[in-house]
Amino acid sequence: MKIVLPAVLFLLLHVSEQGSAMQVKLLTLDQMIANATVIFVGQCLTSRSQEDLHFGRTVTVAEFEVVEALKGRLGETHTVKQYGGTVESKSHRIAGMPTYTPGEDVILFLYGESQYGFTSPVGILQGKFTFVTGEELSSSLMIVNGINNRGLLAGLDPHVLTNDEDIDESQRKAIQKLLRVKRGPISYEDFRLVTKALIGSNEQVKE
Repeated sequence: MKIVLPAVLFLLLHVSEQGSAMQVKLLTLDQMIANATVIFVGQCLTSRSQEDLHFGRTVTVAEFEVVEALKGRLGETHTVKQYGGTVESKSHRIAGMPTYTPGEDVILFLYGESQYGFTSPVGILQGKFTFVTGEELSSSLMIVNGINNRGLLAGLDPHVLTNDEDIDESQRKAIQKLLRVKRGPISYEDFRLVTKALIGSNEQVKE
């Protein structure tokens, strides 16, 4: 039996299509991981809006090449269908719902699919991370989500991460530095290490 429409989507579908203001709960990385069914690094291949005949709404369907699967079972590509989009100059959107551009590199934290095949990023604009570059930032890859990573690393215990045998001493120091960041772009490699360590920690707890 397919899972029911996630509660967050149910609420979102009752928000005014004119883009009414909405409050989204601030989530930490640990909470986002716990709520995500799928997490992956990928590149957007296609993104198109269309009318969903079964649901009677405008939807956006985006296909991604999966570069690395961090959580969940994924193939070489993954398709995301979410509410909102523009068809024949008619726009139906939810304030804060991310959009996708072909060629765009992203990290997505996604809820499980509903019975209609819908999903959305965890925490809406919080669950989509994009890569940023620029000499003023760093020579390394940096990422940021839709709220400038605000509160993302709050409350994380660095001691939990030290249990990962794949993390060497230099990486531990980098992670400890990362955890002091309150907001703004952060290192992709350090973020990836922290995310994988937390996923492993959560799976051990479940066992």
